[in-house]
Amino acid sequence: MSTLMLKWDDSFCVGDVFIDSEHQILFTLAQHLREQEGRLTAEQVKQYVQLILEYTQVHFRHEEDLLRQIEWEHIKEHRKTHRHIIDTMKELIRTNRDIRVLQEKMRAFVNAWVLEHIVQKDSLFKQSLIEKRGFFTL
Repeated sequence: MSTLMLKWDDSFCVGDVFIDSEHQILFTLAQHLREQEGRLTAEQVKQYVQLILEYTQVHFRHEEDLLRQIEWEHIKEHRKTHRHIIDTMKELIRTNRDIRVLQEKMRAFVNAWVLEHIVQKDSLFKQSLIEKRGFFTL
């Protein structure tokens, strides 16, 4: 089991209360999956992995709506990244019948994309959001 700890930090905020709260929830879901590794039944793992997938899909729709509202110039690339993340999650679910392998692979993937996508990729639209709205909200 990885010792990587996902801990929310306000420096990860992009300036939209709704999106930032969803990001915090994604951090919490990823951390919970890590903490529960080896403790969940096969059915619980399947349900939790499905919950993460569904929540991620909803979040990406919200984020893309926001990016359209502020007319962010890189929305197509960002949307493409979102699709890749969703497709990868679905592929992990589809191809890993061993529930422990699924949990481990999903945990590793979710940890990586939560850190990379939220901390690095989403920070790219932060300045545009501030410029369009004229303020930064936590």
